[in-house]
Amino acid sequence: RSWSVLIDDWSNPASATVSGPTSVAVPSFASAPATAATPATANDTLSPRLMMQSQYVSRPEADSLWLAHTVANPSKTTFAAVRWYQVALSDGSAARLSRSGTVNPDLTIHRYMPSLAVDAAGEMAVGYSASSSTLMPGLRYTAWTTGDASGSAGGGERVLFHAGGAQDT
Repeated sequence: RSWSVLIDDWSNPASATVSGPTSVAVPSFASAPATAATPATANDTLSPRLMMQSQYVSRPEADSLWLAHTVANPSKTTFAAVRWYQVALSDGSAARLSRSGTVNPDLTIHRYMPSLAVDAAGEMAVGYSASSSTLMPGLRYTAWTTGDASGSAGGGERVLFHAGGAQDT
């Protein structure tokens, strides 16, 4: 859901108006498993909570919020995947989903606890934890650029850090 706050007079913030909530329709998803396997103790996926503050981007063509959270991998619901959204906020009209995507390049690795950032050009990168019963928790990322189709990440998945161990208590 989205709320809008309009403050016309900063010397009198009590005159602000709040409208909403507006429901923003997103593609359906299932909650991820509560934990992601590792060779040590399983990690909490923290699904379905939004995992970081929303990223607000103001561009001449539109303002938007960018969000990310952990969901069940749509192709294998026993595994976690990362879901991201861009919600358009423009000219006082109701918030609406502009684009979204799910990061799930294979069915053997959990992807969870994402953190997303957007640059001034409106291009997005999302980093996340990745693990499996044979893969120590590490960090991976993917990106969406303005030339990529909605729902895709043209850069593919990249490994940022391979972990050599895991906390087990």
